[in-house]
Formats: sequence, C-alpha cells, structure tokens
Amino acid sequence: MAFPIIDFHLHSTLKPYGQSFYSNENTKDASSEACIWRSDPPSVGDEAFENILGFPPYTQSDFGTLMKGGVNVAVVSLYPIEKGFVLPTLLPELSRYTVNWISMFGRKRVDDIKGQNFSYFKDLNKEYDFLKSLHQAFPANGKSKYNIVKKWC
Repeated sequence: MAFPIIDFHLHSTLKPYGQSFYSNENTKDASSEACIWRSDPPSVGDEAFENILGFPPYTQSDFGTLMKGGVNVAVVSLYPIEKGFVLPTLLPELSRYTVNWISMFGRKRVDDIKGQNFSYFKDLNKEYDFLKSLHQAFPANGKSKYNIVKKWC
C-alpha cells in the first residue's frame, strides 16, 4: 500500500475564488478560471515572471494538479486577503490593475477587498462556501471530486 501524501498548507481557492466574482465564469466547470479543478500549468514566460518578481501568474495547487502529484489529503487554507496587500503606495491609482496583474485575483476581487464595507469574516465565509460548492460533486468537464472532511479522527 502506498503511503498517503498530505499537503498541510495550500491556497487552492485564492485565484479561482477571485475569478468567481465574474458572472461569465462558472465555479462548477473544470475549464473555467473560477473552478478549483482548472489546471493552469506554467509556461516558460510564467516561470520567468515568477523568477523575476517572485509571484507565480499560474495556479500552483489546483485540485487537478494535486491529484496528478499524488496528493491524497489537501489541507486548504482559507485566506481573506489583507486590505494592505491591495493598497500599494507606489502608483496607488493603478493598484487595481497592478495588484491583479501580479496576483491574478481578478480586478473585481481586488475592488471588493478595497471596498469600504469589506468584512474579513464575511469574506472567509464566502470563500468557504466557494470551496463547499463542489463538495462530493463532479464538475462539468471534470473526472474527479473531493470530499470535505468533517471529523479528523
């Protein structure tokens, strides 16, 4: 029997959750940027960008890639983005575009975080709902499903 692979700290929802703010994206379709199953392998340009700026413009822990890597258990860290991350002091009037360009969260997501009524707790719950949306369900154009564990022991 193969030893199970467990990854204890992943941010699998960051980029697809941000893309879910767009009405033309479908969180339940594996070919959509808003789906946690969408694989986005790095191109040569992506790797150069990451080496220069330190930010990967591709998803690193989408569930399809995790499965290809043999991960059996993924402990997904839900993460409301801090407002300070989307409010850079350098060229603040362009931050909506530069933050999205670097992070790939989506301009609508960046605008939401910058909004006056942004609530970290509400955002955390919305991200959890996003993760639950495909619990035990196959996405369109997908072959696998996941299970959110309720009890560890």
